Amino acid sequence: MQSIFDLCTPRDEVLKGELREDIFAARLKDVMDKTADPVYGDATTFFENIYPTAGLKTLLNDALGRLVGEAVGKNAIIRLETAFGGGKTHSLIALYHVSKGEVGSQVIQQITGQSLRFPNPGEIMIAGVVGSDLDPTIGISHPD
Repeated sequence: MQSIFDLCTPRDEVLKGELREDIFAARLKDVMDKTADPVYGDATTFFENIYPTAGLKTLLNDALGRLVGEAVGKNAIIRLETAFGGGKTHSLIALYHVSKGEVGSQVIQQITGQSLRFPNPGEIMIAGVVGSDLDPTIGISHPD
């Protein structure tokens, strides 16, 4: 059996010693605020750098199908349950980019193996709530 070192080649930034550990702290809020590192904030870069797990494929198929009206029988509420580091934030970022219409249909069809209708940019209105950023004692201002 070959070792992982024989089977895998580290990315250039790892080999050059330029890997920034702060990019591992993905935050959906930063993506939505357009302040995230491009590895998360840019849809093309994000999808070039992720591994499509079975859970991500299911989430994209079910949620996207429901959003565009092609899977109306699917549950409208999806609870993501994984241990710390299990991909919840990455899944939400992926769904955000797809729902915004920022990802080409061929990319998502390749990931999911399904041929669904994809939203056009601006077709789906998105709201994100980051519970850890809320303060129930003072509330939050929404000027818009």
